[in-house]
Amino acid sequence: YGALSQPAGTVDLTWTIHETETGGRFFMSWVETGGPSVREPTRKGYGTRYIRSALGSLFGSTPEMTYAPAGFRCQAAGLLSRMTPAGART
Repeated sequence: YGALSQPAGTVDLTWTIHETETGGRFFMSWVETGGPSVREPTRKGYGTRYIRSALGSLFGSTPEMTYAPAGFRCQAAGLLSRMTPAGART
């Protein structure tokens, strides 16, 4: 499926951490390029529901999913403390 179904397709996965007064915030971006043309699905299948649920639970907010013709994009952000056990960060 998606960009990886094509020989020239790529997925660019990036993440950053920004420190704020209230703690760290984690930002993640998944961008597909070089795959088949994309259009928003007419129904939400298992994969879409799972991604929304899993990332929403992890980050505390629903990820933004964009079905641009040039490629699928998914961006999510949340408090870093939701992702790491207390005291694990140095």
